[in-house]
Amino acid sequence: MPFTRLFTRDADAPPFDAVDEVMRLSRAGIRVAADVLNSDAPPLEVVQRYCDAMVQASAHLCLAWCWFGQAEAPVIRPLVSAGRASEWARQMRIERNWLTRKGPAFRTVDTGQSETVEISRFAVWGPWRRLAQEHHVRAVRCIPLRGHSAQRSGILVVYADAAGYFDVLGHYFDELGQLFTSVLLNREAAEASANHYLHRLELAAEVGALGIWELDLTTLTFTADQRLTDMMALPPNTFENRMSAALERIHPEDRERVQAALDRAAAHEPPISVEFRVVFPDGQTRYVLGRAIGLRDRAGKAVKLVGANVDITDQKRVEETLQRARDAAVTASQAKSDFLANMSHEIRTPMNGVMGMSALAFDLATDPVQREYLSLVRSSGEGLMGVINEILDFSKIEAGHMHIEMSEFVVRTWLDEITLPLELRAREKGLALVVETAPDLAPALRTDALRLRQIVNNLVGNAIKFTAQGQVTLRLHAVERGGAGSLTLGLDVIDTGIGIALEKQQLIFEPFSQADGSITRQFGGTGLGLSICHRLCSLLGGTIGLESTVGQGTIFRVRLPVVAVPLSSVHPQPPEPKPMSATPPAPVRTDVPGSSLRILLAEDHPVNQKVAQIMLTKSGHVVEVAGDGAQAVEAARRGCFDLILMDMQMPVLDGLEATRRIRAEEAEQQRPRVTIIAMTANAREEDRQVCLAAGMDDFVSKPIRMATLVEKLQAL
Repeated sequence: MPFTRLFTRDADAPPFDAVDEVMRLSRAGIRVAADVLNSDAPPLEVVQRYCDAMVQASAHLCLAWCWFGQAEAPVIRPLVSAGRASEWARQMRIERNWLTRKGPAFRTVDTGQSETVEISRFAVWGPWRRLAQEHHVRAVRCIPLRGHSAQRSGILVVYADAAGYFDVLGHYFDELGQLFTSVLLNREAAEASANHYLHRLELAAEVGALGIWELDLTTLTFTADQRLTDMMALPPNTFENRMSAALERIHPEDRERVQAALDRAAAHEPPISVEFRVVFPDGQTRYVLGRAIGLRDRAGKAVKLVGANVDITDQKRVEETLQRARDAAVTASQAKSDFLANMSHEIRTPMNGVMGMSALAFDLATDPVQREYLSLVRSSGEGLMGVINEILDFSKIEAGHMHIEMSEFVVRTWLDEITLPLELRAREKGLALVVETAPDLAPALRTDALRLRQIVNNLVGNAIKFTAQGQVTLRLHAVERGGAGSLTLGLDVIDTGIGIALEKQQLIFEPFSQADGSITRQFGGTGLGLSICHRLCSLLGGTIGLESTVGQGTIFRVRLPVVAVPLSSVHPQPPEPKPMSATPPAPVRTDVPGSSLRILLAEDHPVNQKVAQIMLTKSGHVVEVAGDGAQAVEAARRGCFDLILMDMQMPVLDGLEATRRIRAEEAEQQRPRVTIIAMTANAREEDRQVCLAAGMDDFVSKPIRMATLVEKLQAL
């Protein structure tokens, strides 16, 4: 088989590194072939050298033995053996009888055909059983040795611990058998055969672009072929290049590492592999992968290092290009994330003033027209915030910053919290919102409740928006049940709205796509809601699909893997379930006498200072304002506050560092721990986690709504 095929077997590559094995055998074969050409060693010694070199260099050969003699010899006993199972081979005796004639050894001798035995597919008996068990033999190759005389014959038997080994390298050992035939049976042709074998090995090295070298550990003579001489830019003094000259070509930063690798190769049998840089005289730098193995004498002492180097500069440049591309992508993603955070801050900060002041003005206005105008301002602001939130959510998913956090929740309580605001929106349009929960659905589930809530809000919100009359139905049920409480949750949203044309249904989950993309569409929106749902379902390991008929309505079906958990494992326990049509609770008053708190407001934006101060003082609280983080730390040091509302982005000291300093001073001076709530335009979940890690107790996202602020204050 041509050696080039050893480097092109990709489709059916065996379960071992064939290229590495060829490199090992090539190095060993070249060394022994060169010795044979310049020696008058007896034939058995030559074969012994080859067998020793092959087995020592190979990563998979455990034994090689050879016999030659009369063609009809009654007994086969190894004359040469090498490998860790040599003791077994020296004791082996195969007698010719009716049984052994059917075995691979005598069959090979008699037929003159090479034969491979895969142990996993062959009935192993007698001494072979112990060999296979002790040395993990998986494949055996029997190669016939037949010379010019029919009266003389022999056999080379090689054992490997890798299945399929000889499927790739069988012809390699067949050629080795031909060389042994020449040495043992046709001495006069030995030199020609050795030259041919050496040429084939050199061809293998050439195909693999390998530079072969050898280091004599006694004389420190470094011998290299021409390819390695060129690869390492070694001095042009033929093949005898001193080791110091080779080491000088190695980059100074890599030299010590290469020397350590060579020391390991000399001290241990397993081959070493090391990457290093070679500096040419003109300053050019190339990357080289070197592999080496130590050769030992019969006493086990390392006498030589034999290795092969290959230039991997092109590969390294491709890797560096890919790494730069990855780094650029990460940098771009981080820049995108930072931009989104800054954009969120820049938009939410003024929006806090707009919505806060409009809410305060609405409370003060008595004229119906003024109240209507202010109500429109407030609803427009809330609509704008919805658009901003959709863009930020989509961008987080695109940047890979949306994380899944599993939690346990009670289905009934979770539904009440979600559907109450949705029911109010449906009533405003004269629609009925129907919530159906299958009786056999577990009362408590485990999944990412926040992302599931986001999916429901988007789907039901869309259904309400695109439905003019009729009803919207939210249905929860178990589609499929598995073991250990696992099940597939079915979540269906059914509306009686305008429907979606068939040709548009394929695009409906694409970002910025809508069923009606013309400028005359009447429903508005960013076209991101369904794309966000689709990607959230993928993050949760589920799917989303739809059925729709124009003019009749649409059904969105979500299927998500969840886990049913005992109701008792969810804390705190939910209150008694209330009907879905229950009247919303009355607003909680915060101006009750005796509920006044002393609050430090750390906020640098004048309008937001004004909004928060009015909201808080209107509720009966005493407010002190700090314009930056340093002022907040100083105020906390001298004052006794019940609460600190801390903005995250402020001059001098930001809110995070101010909080850390306040917490440190509290611990140092043993002051009571004051409650600190982050009040910020950064609305990402990771921002919330950063606030909590800095020592804050809670998190309020701008624009701040009075009801949210009241809820936080009442919890104190």
